[in-house]
Parts: sequence; structure tokens; C-alpha cells
Amino acid sequence: MHISQQITALRKEGNLDEAEKLASSEFDENLDNKFFQSAYGWVIYFRLKNIPEDLQAKKITPGKSISLLNYYINLYAKLNLIDKPDLLHSMILTQVLKIDNWDRFLGFAKWWGVDNFREEDLKPLKLKNGKKLTSLNLRFYYRVGRTLCSQYSNINHEVKVWAEEQLELILSQNKDDQWLPLYSCKLMILKGDSEGALKLIKQIMKKKSQEFWAWSILGDIISVNDSKKAILCYQHAINLSRVPTAVVNVREKLAKLLALENQHPEAVVQINKALELRKKLGSNKISNDLSQMINTNWYKEHLNTELPKELDVSNQIIDIIYIEDDLVLKTGVVENQNKIKKLAYVSFGLDDGVVLMHHQFPKISSVGIGSVINVFFEEGSRSPIRWKTTDQSLIDGLLQEFNGTLEQVPEKDFGFIRTASKESIFVPPGLMHQMKDEVKSKVTCKAILTLDKSKDKEGWKALCNIETICEF
Repeated sequence: MHISQQITALRKEGNLDEAEKLASSEFDENLDNKFFQSAYGWVIYFRLKNIPEDLQAKKITPGKSISLLNYYINLYAKLNLIDKPDLLHSMILTQVLKIDNWDRFLGFAKWWGVDNFREEDLKPLKLKNGKKLTSLNLRFYYRVGRTLCSQYSNINHEVKVWAEEQLELILSQNKDDQWLPLYSCKLMILKGDSEGALKLIKQIMKKKSQEFWAWSILGDIISVNDSKKAILCYQHAINLSRVPTAVVNVREKLAKLLALENQHPEAVVQINKALELRKKLGSNKISNDLSQMINTNWYKEHLNTELPKELDVSNQIIDIIYIEDDLVLKTGVVENQNKIKKLAYVSFGLDDGVVLMHHQFPKISSVGIGSVINVFFEEGSRSPIRWKTTDQSLIDGLLQEFNGTLEQVPEKDFGFIRTASKESIFVPPGLMHQMKDEVKSKVTCKAILTLDKSKDKEGWKALCNIETICEF
């Protein structure tokens, strides 16, 4: 039996120790044996596979896991006859990606080779439970981006340039990916391009406005120049997070800004939450900023007092993302306030309008019917971004004022205002009921142009309070 077959047989029998021992002892004698290298490579793969499993089971420490990773990758790198692209080469990468905090990853990634992905590696992996796992190719680039950002100041220049080029290239090929722009944004921050980072994160947030990490990064960018807005960003990030332990660092940054703004009770809330979450994570490590705040007099003074609750700031942060000059403005009239469904309907014209939900735009609920407002949209979008009041009271061709005589339609609960120019302004039942004692009186009202769909005919409808006209 050939040596490669012996190694493979031992491995398949589950005797990985003997398989590795035999391969190691025969290595120098089989430097030019492709089959030997393949057999040895699969032994290395299963050793790598054991590392994250043993780490999770606490059989080894994180430090030991990195030591083992270094050892086996160094061995694998000596197998210069392994086919590339190849299943084994891809499986080695799969296991490496399961081990975090490896400071040699970018060097390994460059050596592994971006041209060595198989066709299968470019497709999402379908799991047995029916769910899909991101392709090996994208997971590779996610790690490149994450490692580049986390180790930026300590990376070899040549490797750094390679990683930046790779990140730029893969982003150009996957413009709709949710994670790749995040790494580009972080990279801009590291390189001091705050303006570019701000522009990019705002683009990301228009699609990912419910992702806590996006708001956290936005807070990082603007904290230098506007701590009040950064506070809102960090608080919103915390509120959005579904995993409390994911925002420990965000709470610490928020606490620091609150303290700088002399919002000490609020800062204490964040400090206590951060300490509680670090304890849950099994970590006794406290940042210098947190340690300094814990030792301040204001922290000790407020520690045992009644502390404020965290606020929902979702209605205060929209202006941070959007600049009014970048939005499309439409002027309309509040045609209806539905208190049951908690919405306002704003009309811009016949068959053209938008709904503003009260929970999204709380102040709109107090705006009266017939009020003229400006509503802002992104270019090409029908979803309202914000609204504001205007000094305008009428809209030519849509909202006009009419004077005439109020008439009740016999045996009906509605009526009309007949103008001197023979216009008939429809008065709906609700308004007619309010004015039942003013029939035959001279009145004035605001009316909106509407479409009577049953008759497919345009007409005017009284929209808000009808007032009598004093004739003296």
C-alpha cells in the first residue's frame, strides 16, 4: 500500500493522530509526491476543523487555537503540489474563516489566492435545514474587510494595499451587498476621509435604516463635530439592536458623550448597562474611559438615585440622514385625518397623494384638515421622508376659497354651496350637519378639487370649517 493510501486509511478510520504522525515522518521523503501531499493536506484540514470545535467546548484557550492555526497553516503552505483551485484548498479556507482574531489572516488570504475559487464557491451554500449560507467567496471578502479595518495600523504596507484593492474590486462587483460598503466606510474613517465616510454611510442607511451598526458608525463619524447628534445616533443604535451584548461598546461611547454634555444621570444608565453586559459576556476588562467615569464624583452621586429611562429617539434622527436640498419637495393639503387608523392623507392633486402615519410623523396628527404643508421625498421614491408647515394657505387649482349660498339637498344629509359664478361646492354630511342652522346663509369655505369616481367628473368639495359671512 502506498504511503498516501496508508495515511488516508488511518484518517478515515478516525485515527487522526497516527495519520498525522506517519505523514510527518515521511514528509521529507515524499516532497515530490502529489498524492502524499493531498493525503497530508486532508489530515491538516481535519486538524483545522477541530480547532473551533475544541475552542467552543473549552478544551483549548483562544491563545492555543491561534497557535494551532499557525502551526497547521504553516504545514499546509509547504504542500506546493496541491491542486488550486481544488476542493481541499477551498475546505482549508472554510475552516480558517471559522477562527477569529488571527493577525496573519490578510497575509494568508493573499497567499491563498483570489483566483483559486471554484465555481461552487461563488454560490450560496444551501444547508440541510433549507437555509442558505453566504458564498465562500463573499465570506472571504467579508473577513478581508473586517480584518483590514480592525488591524489597519499594524498591517504590512504591501498587504494593506492588496487588501484595499481587493475590497474596492469586490464592492464594484457587488454594489447591493449589505456588508461590503460597511467595511469601505470604516476604511474611510481610518484614512481620515470623514466626508466620504459620511456620504457612504448615509447611502447605506437609506437601505439599512433599521440596522444598529449603521447608526453606530454614523455616530462615530459625526461625534467629532456634533456630540448632540451623535448621542441620538448611539441611542437609536442601542434601541435597534436585537442582541444586547452587541452594543456594549456603543453604550460606553454614548456614556462618554452624555458625560461631556453634563447629562450625568443618563450617562450612569449607560455605564451600568455596559458593566452588566460585560459581566454577562464573562469579561472583567473595562476600558479606560469607563474606568475613569466610574471613579468620578457625579457617577457616585447618581448611582443610587432614581435614574431616567432610555428614550425612543426614532422621531428625532431622520434629519441626521437627509439634507433637505437633496430631497424632492411636493406641496399638498391635508385632506383627511383618520384618528382610528392614525394617519393623515395629504393630497397633491387628483389621484395623487401620500399617507403620513402618526407613529412615524407624530406632529402631523395635530395638523388641521385644509392645512397646506410641504412633504419631502427621495428622488424616484414615493415614501415620505419628512414634512414641514408652510405659510401658504391656498394651492392654485387644488385648494381654493369660495363664497356662496349654503343649500341643503332635500331629504339628504349633504348639501352644496352655490357661488355667483355658478360653481357648486359639495358639502359632505359631517360639515353639513355642523351648518344645518345656516342654510340659505352666505358662507365662505376652503374647498379641494376631487374626482367623483362614480361620475368620472372633477368637482370641488368643502374641506374644513364653513364660516358665515357677515353682511353689514
